[in-house]
Amino acid sequence: MKPALFCLALCLLASAHSAETKTKNIQQEIRDRNCFLPLPLGVVKPREWAKVEIDRSAKGLGGLGVVNADGTLLLDNNNWLLAPPVEGVGPYCWWPYEQQGYFMDSAVRVALVSGNTTLLKKAEKTLDAVADRQHDNGYFFCKSDAWEKGWEEGDKGDDHYRWIETGFEGMDWSLAVFDRALLAAYESTKNPRYLEVLHKEFLHYDNKGRDPDRIGTEITGSELYYNRGLTIVESMGAYLHLTNDPAIYRKTVEIFKNNADGMVRNYLAGNYSTVCHGVTYNELTKLYVVGYLVTGRKDYLQAAVNARDYLVENNMLANGTPSGDEYFRGIGGFYATETCDVVDFSWAGLWYLRATGEARYADQVEEAFYNAGQRIAQPDFKTHTYYQAPNYVPGVAMEYEDERAPYKTCHQPLCCVRNLGRLLPNFIGHSTMRSKTGLAQIFYIPAEVQTTVDAQPVSYRVETDYPFGDRVTLRFLNPRPAKFALSLRVPHWCAFPRLEKNGKKLPAIPNAKGFIETRGEWKRGDRLTLYLPMKPRIETGRETQLLGEDGKPIHMTGHGGPLQVSSIKVGAPFLSIHRGPLCFSLPLEKREDANVAMLDNLCRLKVKAAPMPKGWCWEDPAPATIEAVAQSIDWKLVSGHPEMPTEPFFLDRKKTTETLTLVPYGSTDLYRLTMFPVLLQKTIRPPSR
Repeated sequence: MKPALFCLALCLLASAHSAETKTKNIQQEIRDRNCFLPLPLGVVKPREWAKVEIDRSAKGLGGLGVVNADGTLLLDNNNWLLAPPVEGVGPYCWWPYEQQGYFMDSAVRVALVSGNTTLLKKAEKTLDAVADRQHDNGYFFCKSDAWEKGWEEGDKGDDHYRWIETGFEGMDWSLAVFDRALLAAYESTKNPRYLEVLHKEFLHYDNKGRDPDRIGTEITGSELYYNRGLTIVESMGAYLHLTNDPAIYRKTVEIFKNNADGMVRNYLAGNYSTVCHGVTYNELTKLYVVGYLVTGRKDYLQAAVNARDYLVENNMLANGTPSGDEYFRGIGGFYATETCDVVDFSWAGLWYLRATGEARYADQVEEAFYNAGQRIAQPDFKTHTYYQAPNYVPGVAMEYEDERAPYKTCHQPLCCVRNLGRLLPNFIGHSTMRSKTGLAQIFYIPAEVQTTVDAQPVSYRVETDYPFGDRVTLRFLNPRPAKFALSLRVPHWCAFPRLEKNGKKLPAIPNAKGFIETRGEWKRGDRLTLYLPMKPRIETGRETQLLGEDGKPIHMTGHGGPLQVSSIKVGAPFLSIHRGPLCFSLPLEKREDANVAMLDNLCRLKVKAAPMPKGWCWEDPAPATIEAVAQSIDWKLVSGHPEMPTEPFFLDRKKTTETLTLVPYGSTDLYRLTMFPVLLQKTIRPPSR
């Protein structure tokens, strides 16, 4: 070979090797940006109440919402294999695929966390059948000619047309939901076929970005809603955590870039969708968290953080979830939350936790889980609620769709009944995660963890009666000593945590992100005990309402079009009572029980807590209650539009007070008060705000 040609060959070889090295580093670079990484589902094995709940979920999941009261089939479990999707609804109907996608993701995750191999085999049967009939071009929906044509033609860039006229965006949204099941199954089973299916699908996906006519304008809730299919890019980002794939990497980066004018530019500038469909907002605003993990662009992360902060500051209810009876409402005692929002708000929070390492996002997920999450389904997981509200009074019809509040075997549409199964396995599965220096204990549930750190076998048992008790003990079981760092989350409400190893005190100062990191050698029999002292606290606030151009409150149900918000009205005062991550409520048996105002005085709160009984589960009486002082008021609740009293009350010393027993929100049934009318001790009315 001539010297010049030999040099050229060496250069080409070096270039190819460099490109290959860069390709190999894509996955590692993305993983390195994560402050925390989840363990494969099933590594955290739940115990005690968590084990009982996940087993009941596995048992109840298969029949939940499949048939109506008269036995009529509503949604076949093999919907992804049918053609057409559902008889009588036409070729453009996307929603059965969305709902069955939720079901598949729930089934896979519940099966893996519970160790239920029978349920996993049933789920894999559908996943495998879908994989078997996927076309070379990535298509794997029903055999409808219209869908195949839409798949071939791809994205035309007009979100509104795609949604209304062809429904194709709805199919992309359904794909995004289904993809999570494939990803969860692959992470735990390592079946390469699932990655092959995703690769073909992602190669097809062709989102060209924001409509050119909208560039430079403020984003709207309806615009987000009509582009829900963009959520597929979350699955693309998750896929890149698992495999090096330069083609999908380039495409993912391009999609994030093409949509940045809408979400990144708007959210960095403080322009938000005041009225937005709750599920849509939770799903889409977290996408640029994934975008940061894929690209490393910090402006992507900041935009997503801004959007999450806006949601929490302007729509958060006392039960740990944002309002969202389909659309955001603001803050109010009688505002409801859709079950899908409980699940999706929590799922999004886990992505924020991964990218930022900040404990506050885990706090949000935990409070949603222990409060609203315990009310989305009955203990047998065979009946559920579509909406829940902090305040729900017997005999007082709610402003939202009242028939969706009681527990039923089925609520139409079936999105919530399919989605709710994801909450529990995601919470359990993320309770222990990998950190950059070892392991992190994120959520405190009774469980056993078996994994490795730097090739060292690690095993420990979490022993706790949290969230009722304040002690968490990690008892190590690994056969050989292992050296690594443990990060322990300190919730925002805990001012003075304590830490002990085998009875000896250790430093317990949280870092700036809210974690205590302790390094050491951990051997069999070691006990690391964290104390999180819980004190009752009172949180106060005022309701808010969104006002339209006519000056009247905006209330949206279903999937409406864009609305113009002229102002936000600050309304009635309220207070809520908390201890640890739990919000406490007054159970109601009759309408008159709600005629009380709660005293705004921490000193008058009395906690009654006992050790968690052996075998305790969430349907049992709570091992912690709070006694609070109240006084009767004349509260004329109007059915159909219940409202909090517009001003606080003042303690009438001529009237008797009463001591009321409050229970955790998650221990209530259907009727409750959680955001209370305010009773002040002052005899002189304070200056108006």
